[in-house]
Amino acid sequence: MYGMTRKVRCSMDETGTCKRCQARNLACSYVHRVTGFDHGTPATPTHQDPAPPVPDTGVLSALQLSSSNSGLDIGTGTASEILREGELTQTLLLLYFQNFHDIHSMFDQTIFLRRFALGDIPKVLLFAIMALGIRYSHAPFQNPHLRPHWGESLYQEARQLLKEDFDHPSLTTIQVYVLLATYNLTFGGARKAWMFLSFARSFVAILRLDKPASDLDPVQAELCRRLIATIILMENTFPPYLDLARSLPPISPLPQLYSEDEFDIVKSSALTTPNHRSLHLPCVPQNLLLLSEIYYKTCQLVKVSGNQQFAPLQQQLSDWNTNLHPSLALTQANLETHQQKFTLRSFMYMHLLYEYIWQLILFDSLDWTESTLSGTSDTGNGATLLIYKHASATASIVQQVWFLAHLDLHNACFGQMVKTAQVILTHWLLTATDPRVITGIQSQLLALRDCLTRVKAHCRLFN
Repeated sequence: MYGMTRKVRCSMDETGTCKRCQARNLACSYVHRVTGFDHGTPATPTHQDPAPPVPDTGVLSALQLSSSNSGLDIGTGTASEILREGELTQTLLLLYFQNFHDIHSMFDQTIFLRRFALGDIPKVLLFAIMALGIRYSHAPFQNPHLRPHWGESLYQEARQLLKEDFDHPSLTTIQVYVLLATYNLTFGGARKAWMFLSFARSFVAILRLDKPASDLDPVQAELCRRLIATIILMENTFPPYLDLARSLPPISPLPQLYSEDEFDIVKSSALTTPNHRSLHLPCVPQNLLLLSEIYYKTCQLVKVSGNQQFAPLQQQLSDWNTNLHPSLALTQANLETHQQKFTLRSFMYMHLLYEYIWQLILFDSLDWTESTLSGTSDTGNGATLLIYKHASATASIVQQVWFLAHLDLHNACFGQMVKTAQVILTHWLLTATDPRVITGIQSQLLALRDCLTRVKAHCRLFN
């Protein structure tokens, strides 16, 4: 008690013994105090193991190049120093446009890159976009096995900058919320993604972007419609198993988007009026919106009812397919055309979503009883054969696009598409008897497995 009663500070050595109390042969009253919030730490640790290495920490805070001969100068690898390296920044922006065009139509690449060259893009927007694009970079960063974590420092920097304007409704703030939602959704953080997406949706309502002024510049009006379309698409295809309620009613009617060819005419013509539609060309993002509405309704019915409630949705799907413009049909010629136009990713997503909705509607038609799987009873009813056809089409699209352009999708909905198709093809494999059919199914299952393996190299969502 010497230290406490005499108000003399105890002097503890590395073994936890007070030198002053020990010299006087007294019991020491010193109590080790724990600071911070780690209330589970013992008062006097008897043994401390050396801290284990944490390889992820360095990558999360900063990136380092594995070679000094890369021609890049990113200093210590912080987000600001990566942004300072102009060549790398532009590459990351291009990678964003290449890899996220299926779910994001809110930016026009030509307009965006022109503004970037003029220094007219806010840093918060650049950091949020680069965080998405960097995972697809071929820059020689250290620890390539940690590629899914490369965007952390850029994401955190964007999030930090957003704090200044998090409650200020503006186009930039909405765009950043959508980008951060995509980052969390694609790389593991779905509930936070929904929160960011809800903020974006609320700001759209506050700014009345779905009801633009009639005298608004036609290019800006189209970019507003595309921003709204991006939010609608992400809301409709958000993982349904999370069962998160919408904070606002759906935007209705759906925005009417220009096709890429029409928008090029609008951008190049000073005489275009806001309501002018010159060609009414088929538009992939518009069709994606329509399918996403059917998908959302399908997911709601899957939760609460049986197959008898799907008839109206089946009719909508059939009508959509019947009325699809020939230039949007799934043919080899159209695949090559969309590859040349850099719209192959959204074109692929549109057809995969169509096939996926059919699989959800027909899924309960699969018979998983032992007699069926052992081949002792007939599985050739119409609904079962139809769901096999749609699952097989999913695998075929994945294979075709990979062979043509070495391209995979990696949005959250795509993972569910592949897994559902794998389950259905496995059912078909277990019930098939024809050796040629069995070989074909096995080939498609391997193709889907290889696809997910490739995607996992970039996305934490599938790990």
